[in-house]
Amino acid sequence: MAAEQDGRKVYLQTDHRSPEEMDETPEVSVLFALIRTLLPHRMTEAGQPRAGVRYAALGGASEAVSEAIASTGAELESSASGTPEIVPYSGTPRTPTEIANEALTGLAHRVALRESVPVSGTGLAEFEARLLAQQEDDPDLGEIESWTAVIELAALTGECLRRIGDGGQWQVSDEVFADNEQISPSDLGMLPFIFTATGGFMHNAANKAIRALSEPGQSTVQLLASTQPAEGDDGTTVVVLKPSSWGMDGIYARPLLDNVPDCPLVVIGQDHPNNVAYPTTSQEEPEKHDVLMAEALRNLAQVDVEIEKLDMGIEMDLYVVHGDFYAAEKILDEAFMHRMHATIGQELLAVAIPVKSRMFVTAGAQAPENLARIIALAQGVFEQEPHPITPKVFGVMNGKVSAIVQASGGPPPKPKKKKGFWGRLFG
Repeated sequence: MAAEQDGRKVYLQTDHRSPEEMDETPEVSVLFALIRTLLPHRMTEAGQPRAGVRYAALGGASEAVSEAIASTGAELESSASGTPEIVPYSGTPRTPTEIANEALTGLAHRVALRESVPVSGTGLAEFEARLLAQQEDDPDLGEIESWTAVIELAALTGECLRRIGDGGQWQVSDEVFADNEQISPSDLGMLPFIFTATGGFMHNAANKAIRALSEPGQSTVQLLASTQPAEGDDGTTVVVLKPSSWGMDGIYARPLLDNVPDCPLVVIGQDHPNNVAYPTTSQEEPEKHDVLMAEALRNLAQVDVEIEKLDMGIEMDLYVVHGDFYAAEKILDEAFMHRMHATIGQELLAVAIPVKSRMFVTAGAQAPENLARIIALAQGVFEQEPHPITPKVFGVMNGKVSAIVQASGGPPPKPKKKKGFWGRLFG
Protein backbone atom coordinates (compact mmCIF):
# COMPACT_ATOMS: atom_id res chain seq x y z
CA MET A 1 0.00 0.00 0.00
CA ALA A 2 1.36 3.45 -0.95
CA ALA A 3 0.42 6.97 0.09
CA GLU A 4 1.65 10.46 -0.75
CA GLN A 5 3.71 12.24 1.89
CA ASP A 6 5.61 15.50 1.33
CA GLY A 7 5.49 15.03 -2.42
CA ARG A 8 6.77 11.46 -2.55
CA LYS A 9 5.30 8.00 -2.35
CA VAL A 10 5.58 6.17 0.96
CA TYR A 11 4.95 2.43 0.99
CA LEU A 12 3.51 0.76 4.09
CA GLN A 13 4.66 -2.74 5.02
CA THR A 14 3.01 -4.49 7.97
CA ASP A 15 4.31 -7.24 10.24
CA HIS A 16 1.93 -8.80 12.79
CA ARG A 17 4.56 -10.79 14.68
CA SER A 18 5.96 -9.97 18.09
CA PRO A 19 9.71 -9.40 18.61
CA GLU A 20 9.89 -12.83 20.24
CA GLU A 21 8.36 -14.45 17.17
CA MET A 22 10.83 -12.61 14.94
CA ASP A 23 13.71 -14.00 16.99
CA GLU A 24 12.44 -17.56 16.51
CA THR A 25 13.70 -17.31 12.89
CA PRO A 26 16.28 -14.53 13.25
CA GLU A 27 18.02 -14.66 9.87
CA VAL A 28 14.83 -15.13 7.87
CA SER A 29 13.17 -12.26 9.75
CA VAL A 30 16.07 -9.95 8.98
CA LEU A 31 16.17 -10.95 5.30
CA PHE A 32 12.43 -10.48 4.88
CA ALA A 33 12.71 -7.03 6.49
CA LEU A 34 15.48 -6.10 4.07
CA ILE A 35 13.53 -7.35 1.07
CA ARG A 36 10.33 -5.55 2.07
CA THR A 37 12.10 -2.24 2.69
CA LEU A 38 14.45 -2.38 -0.31
CA LEU A 39 12.10 -3.41 -3.11
CA PRO A 40 9.73 -0.39 -2.85
CA HIS A 41 12.63 1.88 -3.80
CA ARG A 42 12.51 0.30 -7.24
CA MET A 43 9.07 1.82 -7.69
CA THR A 44 10.51 5.33 -7.90
CA GLU A 45 9.91 6.76 -11.35
CA ALA A 46 12.59 8.72 -13.18
CA GLY A 47 12.78 12.30 -11.98
CA GLN A 48 10.72 11.60 -8.87
CA PRO A 49 11.86 11.67 -5.21
CA ARG A 50 13.03 8.33 -3.88
CA ALA A 51 10.12 6.33 -2.50
CA GLY A 52 9.93 6.01 1.26
CA VAL A 53 9.01 2.95 3.32
CA ARG A 54 7.29 2.65 6.68
CA TYR A 55 7.52 -0.75 8.34
CA ALA A 56 4.59 -1.15 10.72
CA ALA A 57 5.56 -3.82 13.24
CA LEU A 58 2.35 -3.94 15.24
CA GLY A 59 3.91 -5.60 18.28
CA GLY A 60 7.29 -3.94 17.95
CA ALA A 61 10.42 -5.28 16.28
CA SER A 62 13.38 -7.32 17.45
CA GLU A 63 16.76 -5.60 17.66
CA ALA A 64 18.02 -7.36 14.53
CA VAL A 65 14.94 -6.46 12.49
CA SER A 66 15.06 -2.88 13.77
CA GLU A 67 18.63 -2.54 12.49
CA ALA A 68 17.72 -4.04 9.11
CA ILE A 69 14.85 -1.55 8.71
CA ALA A 70 17.03 1.40 9.71
CA SER A 71 19.85 0.33 7.36
CA THR A 72 17.62 0.84 4.30
CA GLY A 73 16.40 4.27 5.41
CA ALA A 74 12.91 3.01 6.25
CA GLU A 75 10.90 4.09 9.27
CA LEU A 76 9.85 1.65 11.98
CA GLU A 77 6.35 2.15 13.31
CA SER A 78 5.31 0.26 16.44
CA SER A 79 1.91 -0.14 18.09
CA ALA A 80 3.29 -2.02 21.09
CA SER A 81 2.22 0.80 23.42
CA GLY A 82 -1.33 0.76 22.01
CA THR A 83 -0.80 3.81 19.82
CA PRO A 84 1.15 3.81 16.52
CA GLU A 85 4.42 5.70 16.91
CA ILE A 86 7.67 6.04 14.97
CA VAL A 87 10.55 4.33 16.79
CA PRO A 88 13.96 5.72 15.75
CA TYR A 89 16.87 3.30 15.74
CA SER A 90 19.06 4.08 18.74
CA GLY A 91 22.44 3.19 17.22
CA THR A 92 24.23 3.43 13.89
CA PRO A 93 23.06 0.58 11.65
CA ARG A 94 25.41 -1.39 9.48
CA THR A 95 24.91 -1.31 5.73
CA PRO A 96 22.24 -3.53 4.15
CA THR A 97 25.04 -5.53 2.48
CA GLU A 98 26.77 -6.22 5.81
CA ILE A 99 23.51 -7.29 7.41
CA ALA A 100 22.45 -9.44 4.45
CA ASN A 101 25.82 -11.19 4.22
CA GLU A 102 25.77 -12.05 7.93
CA ALA A 103 22.16 -13.26 7.81
CA LEU A 104 22.54 -15.39 4.67
CA THR A 105 25.79 -16.93 5.92
CA GLY A 106 24.30 -17.75 9.31
CA LEU A 107 21.14 -19.13 7.72
CA ALA A 108 23.16 -21.45 5.47
CA HIS A 109 24.85 -23.09 8.45
CA ARG A 110 21.56 -23.28 10.36
CA VAL A 111 19.95 -25.07 7.39
CA ALA A 112 22.89 -27.46 6.93
CA LEU A 113 22.76 -28.40 10.62
CA ARG A 114 18.98 -28.80 10.70
CA GLU A 115 18.85 -30.86 7.50
CA SER A 116 22.04 -32.83 8.28
CA VAL A 117 23.51 -32.05 4.86
CA PRO A 118 27.09 -31.00 4.06
CA VAL A 119 27.83 -27.54 2.69
CA SER A 120 28.74 -28.95 -0.71
CA GLY A 121 27.21 -29.70 -4.09
CA THR A 122 25.95 -33.01 -2.73
CA GLY A 123 24.26 -31.36 0.24
CA LEU A 124 22.78 -28.60 -1.91
CA ALA A 125 21.30 -31.07 -4.38
CA GLU A 126 19.80 -33.10 -1.54
CA PHE A 127 18.23 -30.05 0.13
CA GLU A 128 16.84 -28.79 -3.17
CA ALA A 129 15.29 -32.21 -3.84
CA ARG A 130 13.63 -32.18 -0.40
CA LEU A 131 12.10 -28.76 -1.08
CA LEU A 132 10.75 -29.87 -4.45
CA ALA A 133 9.28 -33.01 -2.85
CA GLN A 134 7.68 -30.84 -0.18
CA GLN A 135 6.05 -28.73 -2.91
CA GLU A 136 4.67 -31.85 -4.59
CA ASP A 137 3.28 -33.17 -1.30
CA ASP A 138 1.71 -29.80 -0.43
CA PRO A 139 0.89 -27.79 -3.59
CA ASP A 140 -0.98 -25.24 -1.47
CA LEU A 141 2.10 -24.30 0.54
CA GLY A 142 1.61 -20.85 2.06
CA GLU A 143 3.38 -17.72 0.81
CA ILE A 144 5.59 -17.37 3.90
CA GLU A 145 6.61 -21.04 3.76
CA SER A 146 7.35 -20.79 0.02
CA TRP A 147 9.53 -17.70 0.36
CA THR A 148 11.30 -19.17 3.39
CA ALA A 149 12.20 -22.20 1.28
CA VAL A 150 13.59 -19.92 -1.43
CA ILE A 151 15.67 -17.88 1.02
CA GLU A 152 17.06 -21.00 2.70
CA LEU A 153 17.99 -22.55 -0.65
CA ALA A 154 19.65 -19.31 -1.74
CA ALA A 155 21.63 -19.11 1.50
CA LEU A 156 22.97 -22.65 1.17
CA THR A 157 23.81 -22.02 -2.49
CA GLY A 158 25.85 -18.96 -1.56
CA GLU A 159 27.77 -20.82 1.13
CA CYS A 160 28.60 -23.60 -1.34
CA LEU A 161 29.86 -20.97 -3.79
CA ARG A 162 31.97 -19.51 -0.99
CA ARG A 163 33.53 -22.91 -0.30
CA ILE A 164 34.28 -23.62 -3.96
CA GLY A 165 35.70 -20.15 -4.63
CA ASP A 166 37.58 -19.89 -1.31
CA GLY A 167 35.72 -16.74 -0.33
CA GLY A 168 33.21 -14.18 -1.48
CA GLN A 169 30.24 -12.45 0.07
CA TRP A 170 26.60 -11.58 -0.38
CA GLN A 171 25.81 -8.04 -1.49
CA VAL A 172 22.63 -6.02 -1.98
CA SER A 173 22.26 -5.88 -5.76
CA ASP A 174 20.43 -2.55 -5.62
CA GLU A 175 23.58 -1.04 -4.07
CA VAL A 176 26.01 -2.77 -6.45
CA PHE A 177 24.20 -1.61 -9.58
CA ALA A 178 22.88 1.73 -8.32
CA ASP A 179 25.02 3.73 -10.77
CA ASN A 180 24.99 1.25 -13.66
CA GLU A 181 22.84 2.57 -16.50
CA GLN A 182 23.07 -0.71 -18.43
CA ILE A 183 21.68 -2.89 -15.62
CA SER A 184 18.56 -2.20 -13.63
CA PRO A 185 18.42 -4.01 -10.27
CA SER A 186 14.90 -5.13 -11.13
CA ASP A 187 16.33 -7.00 -14.13
CA LEU A 188 18.15 -9.25 -11.67
CA GLY A 189 14.93 -10.63 -10.22
CA MET A 190 12.74 -10.22 -7.17
CA LEU A 191 15.32 -10.83 -4.47
CA PRO A 192 17.79 -7.94 -4.02
CA PHE A 193 20.78 -10.11 -3.12
CA ILE A 194 23.70 -11.21 -5.27
CA PHE A 195 26.72 -13.36 -4.37
CA THR A 196 30.10 -11.96 -5.41
CA ALA A 197 32.98 -14.43 -5.53
CA THR A 198 36.53 -13.58 -4.43
CA GLY A 199 37.60 -12.81 -8.00
CA GLY A 200 34.69 -10.42 -8.51
CA PHE A 201 32.45 -12.75 -10.54
CA MET A 202 28.80 -12.34 -9.56
CA HIS A 203 26.35 -15.21 -9.14
CA ASN A 204 22.64 -14.45 -9.10
CA ALA A 205 22.17 -17.22 -6.55
CA ALA A 206 19.08 -15.78 -4.85
CA ASN A 207 16.99 -15.60 -7.98
CA LYS A 208 18.41 -18.90 -9.21
CA ALA A 209 16.81 -20.39 -6.09
CA ILE A 210 13.42 -19.00 -7.19
CA ARG A 211 13.77 -20.61 -10.61
CA ALA A 212 14.99 -23.90 -9.12
CA LEU A 213 11.75 -24.21 -7.16
CA SER A 214 9.43 -22.95 -9.90
CA GLU A 215 10.81 -23.87 -13.34
CA PRO A 216 11.42 -27.43 -14.57
CA GLY A 217 15.04 -28.15 -15.41
CA GLN A 218 16.48 -25.35 -13.29
CA SER A 219 18.76 -26.10 -10.34
CA THR A 220 20.98 -24.15 -7.98
CA VAL A 221 23.63 -26.84 -8.48
CA GLN A 222 24.15 -25.46 -12.00
CA LEU A 223 25.74 -22.39 -10.43
CA LEU A 224 28.29 -24.58 -8.68
CA ALA A 225 29.10 -26.34 -11.93
CA SER A 226 29.91 -22.97 -13.54
CA THR A 227 32.66 -22.41 -10.97
CA GLN A 228 34.18 -25.87 -11.12
CA PRO A 229 37.50 -26.39 -12.99
CA ALA A 230 37.56 -27.82 -16.48
CA GLU A 231 37.26 -31.57 -16.84
CA GLY A 232 40.61 -33.27 -16.42
CA ASP A 233 42.11 -30.35 -14.46
CA ASP A 234 42.65 -31.87 -11.02
CA GLY A 235 44.68 -28.93 -9.72
CA THR A 236 47.35 -29.20 -7.03
CA THR A 237 46.47 -30.94 -3.77
CA VAL A 238 47.01 -28.50 -0.92
CA VAL A 239 46.34 -28.08 2.79
CA VAL A 240 44.41 -24.95 3.71
CA LEU A 241 43.97 -23.57 7.23
CA LYS A 242 40.43 -22.44 7.94
CA PRO A 243 38.77 -20.95 11.04
CA SER A 244 36.89 -23.41 13.23
CA SER A 245 33.56 -21.87 12.18
CA TRP A 246 34.14 -23.03 8.60
CA GLY A 247 32.81 -26.50 9.45
CA MET A 248 33.97 -30.01 8.52
CA ASP A 249 30.84 -31.65 7.10
CA GLY A 250 31.38 -33.46 3.82
CA ILE A 251 34.99 -32.37 3.20
CA TYR A 252 38.48 -33.66 4.01
CA ALA A 253 39.26 -31.78 7.22
CA ARG A 254 40.57 -32.25 10.75
CA PRO A 255 41.32 -29.90 13.67
CA LEU A 256 44.89 -28.64 13.90
CA LEU A 257 44.86 -29.98 17.48
CA ASP A 258 42.38 -32.54 18.78
CA ASN A 259 40.19 -31.75 21.79
CA VAL A 260 40.89 -28.00 21.60
CA PRO A 261 37.79 -25.76 21.40
CA ASP A 262 37.62 -23.39 18.41
CA CYS A 263 40.76 -24.86 16.90
CA PRO A 264 41.44 -24.00 13.24
CA LEU A 265 40.82 -26.69 10.65
CA VAL A 266 43.30 -28.34 8.32
CA VAL A 267 41.37 -28.75 5.07
CA ILE A 268 42.44 -30.56 1.91
CA GLY A 269 41.75 -28.66 -1.30
CA GLN A 270 42.57 -28.64 -4.98
CA ASP A 271 44.34 -25.43 -6.00
CA HIS A 272 43.32 -24.19 -9.47
CA PRO A 273 44.36 -20.98 -11.23
CA ASN A 274 41.19 -19.12 -10.22
CA ASN A 275 40.05 -20.83 -7.03
CA VAL A 276 40.56 -23.58 -4.49
CA ALA A 277 38.00 -26.38 -4.75
CA TYR A 278 37.23 -28.65 -1.81
CA PRO A 279 36.46 -32.27 -2.75
CA THR A 280 33.76 -34.02 -0.80
CA THR A 281 34.33 -37.17 1.21
CA SER A 282 32.51 -39.81 3.23
CA GLN A 283 33.25 -41.78 6.37
CA GLU A 284 33.79 -44.89 4.28
CA GLU A 285 37.08 -43.67 2.78
CA PRO A 286 39.41 -42.57 5.63
CA GLU A 287 42.41 -44.08 3.86
CA LYS A 288 41.93 -41.65 0.96
CA HIS A 289 42.22 -38.78 3.42
CA ASP A 290 45.66 -40.04 4.50
CA VAL A 291 46.83 -40.34 0.88
CA LEU A 292 45.63 -36.83 0.01
CA MET A 293 47.13 -35.36 3.17
CA ALA A 294 50.53 -36.89 2.41
CA GLU A 295 50.39 -35.48 -1.14
CA ALA A 296 49.32 -32.05 0.14
CA LEU A 297 52.18 -31.94 2.66
CA ARG A 298 54.69 -32.86 -0.05
CA ASN A 299 53.40 -29.96 -2.13
CA LEU A 300 53.53 -27.64 0.89
CA ALA A 301 57.22 -28.47 1.31
CA GLN A 302 57.82 -26.97 -2.15
CA VAL A 303 56.31 -23.61 -1.17
CA ASP A 304 59.00 -20.94 -0.81
CA VAL A 305 58.47 -18.25 1.82
CA GLU A 306 60.40 -15.33 3.25
CA ILE A 307 61.57 -15.21 6.86
CA GLU A 308 62.02 -11.73 8.27
CA LYS A 309 63.22 -10.79 11.73
CA LEU A 310 61.24 -7.88 13.16
CA ASP A 311 63.09 -5.10 14.96
CA MET A 312 60.65 -4.23 17.72
CA GLY A 313 62.98 -2.35 20.04
CA ILE A 314 62.44 -4.97 22.74
CA GLU A 315 64.40 -7.95 24.01
CA MET A 316 62.45 -10.47 21.99
CA ASP A 317 63.34 -12.35 18.80
CA LEU A 318 60.23 -12.30 16.63
CA TYR A 319 60.08 -13.53 13.05
CA VAL A 320 57.36 -13.13 10.42
CA VAL A 321 57.00 -15.77 7.70
CA HIS A 322 55.34 -14.36 4.58
CA GLY A 323 55.69 -14.06 0.80
CA ASP A 324 53.22 -16.77 -0.28
CA PHE A 325 49.49 -17.41 -0.03
CA TYR A 326 50.26 -20.61 1.95
CA ALA A 327 52.74 -19.04 4.40
CA ALA A 328 50.53 -19.75 7.43
CA GLU A 329 50.19 -23.38 6.36
CA LYS A 330 53.98 -23.80 6.71
CA ILE A 331 53.26 -24.54 10.39
CA LEU A 332 52.38 -28.02 9.05
CA ASP A 333 55.70 -28.39 7.19
CA GLU A 334 57.87 -30.24 9.73
CA ALA A 335 61.12 -29.67 7.83
CA PHE A 336 60.44 -25.94 7.67
CA MET A 337 59.57 -25.77 11.37
CA HIS A 338 62.86 -27.59 12.16
CA ARG A 339 64.53 -24.78 10.24
CA MET A 340 62.78 -22.28 12.53
CA HIS A 341 63.93 -24.28 15.58
CA ALA A 342 67.52 -23.85 14.33
CA THR A 343 67.04 -20.16 13.49
CA ILE A 344 65.67 -19.29 16.94
CA GLY A 345 67.82 -21.83 18.79
CA GLN A 346 65.06 -23.44 20.85
CA GLU A 347 63.29 -26.77 20.93
CA LEU A 348 60.01 -25.06 21.82
CA LEU A 349 58.50 -22.41 19.52
CA ALA A 350 55.50 -20.15 20.00
CA VAL A 351 53.77 -19.77 16.63
CA ALA A 352 50.83 -17.55 15.64
CA ILE A 353 48.82 -18.01 12.43
CA PRO A 354 46.16 -15.28 12.80
CA VAL A 355 45.53 -14.68 9.09
CA LYS A 356 46.19 -16.13 5.66
CA SER A 357 49.65 -15.63 4.15
CA ARG A 358 51.41 -14.82 7.44
CA MET A 359 52.92 -16.62 10.40
CA PHE A 360 54.71 -15.22 13.48
CA VAL A 361 57.35 -17.26 15.32
CA THR A 362 59.25 -16.67 18.54
CA ALA A 363 60.84 -18.72 21.30
CA GLY A 364 58.40 -20.72 23.37
CA ALA A 365 60.48 -20.59 26.54
CA GLN A 366 60.98 -16.95 27.45
CA ALA A 367 59.69 -14.21 29.74
CA PRO A 368 55.91 -14.31 30.31
CA GLU A 369 55.58 -10.70 29.11
CA ASN A 370 57.05 -11.69 25.74
CA LEU A 371 54.62 -14.57 25.36
CA ALA A 372 51.88 -12.11 26.23
CA ARG A 373 53.15 -9.92 23.40
CA ILE A 374 52.79 -12.57 20.71
CA ILE A 375 49.37 -13.54 22.07
CA ALA A 376 48.30 -9.87 21.88
CA LEU A 377 49.76 -9.62 18.38
CA ALA A 378 47.83 -12.69 17.21
CA GLN A 379 44.58 -11.34 18.65
CA GLY A 380 45.08 -7.89 17.11
CA VAL A 381 45.92 -9.15 13.62
CA PHE A 382 43.08 -11.69 13.76
CA GLU A 383 40.54 -8.96 14.57
CA GLN A 384 41.78 -6.26 12.21
CA GLU A 385 42.77 -7.95 8.97
CA PRO A 386 40.88 -9.91 6.29
CA HIS A 387 40.98 -13.71 5.92
CA PRO A 388 41.35 -14.50 9.66
CA ILE A 389 42.26 -18.01 10.82
CA THR A 390 42.67 -18.03 14.61
CA PRO A 391 43.84 -15.79 17.46
CA LYS A 392 45.40 -18.79 19.23
CA VAL A 393 49.17 -19.21 19.61
CA PHE A 394 50.56 -22.73 19.26
CA GLY A 395 53.50 -24.52 20.80
CA VAL A 396 55.65 -26.39 18.28
CA MET A 397 57.99 -29.15 19.49
CA ASN A 398 60.25 -31.22 17.21
CA GLY A 399 58.63 -29.62 14.17
CA LYS A 400 55.07 -30.53 15.18
CA VAL A 401 52.18 -28.55 16.63
CA SER A 402 51.75 -29.89 20.15
CA ALA A 403 49.92 -27.43 22.44
CA ILE A 404 48.30 -24.05 22.98
CA VAL A 405 50.55 -21.31 24.36
CA GLN A 406 49.18 -19.31 27.27
CA ALA A 407 50.86 -16.46 29.14
CA SER A 408 50.82 -15.74 32.84
CA GLY A 409 51.26 -12.45 34.64
CA GLY A 410 50.14 -8.96 33.71
CA PRO A 411 49.88 -7.22 30.35
CA PRO A 412 53.04 -6.83 28.26
CA PRO A 413 55.03 -3.61 28.66
CA LYS A 414 55.13 -1.25 25.71
CA PRO A 415 58.31 -1.27 23.63
CA LYS A 416 60.78 1.57 23.98
CA LYS A 417 60.50 2.40 20.32
CA LYS A 418 58.22 1.48 17.47
CA LYS A 419 58.95 0.87 13.83
CA GLY A 420 56.21 1.17 11.25
CA PHE A 421 53.30 -1.23 10.99
CA TRP A 422 54.69 -4.02 13.16
CA GLY A 423 55.56 -1.58 15.90
CA ARG A 424 52.05 -0.15 15.91
CA LEU A 425 50.65 -3.62 16.56
CA PHE A 426 52.43 -3.57 19.92
CA GLY A 427 51.74 0.09 20.74
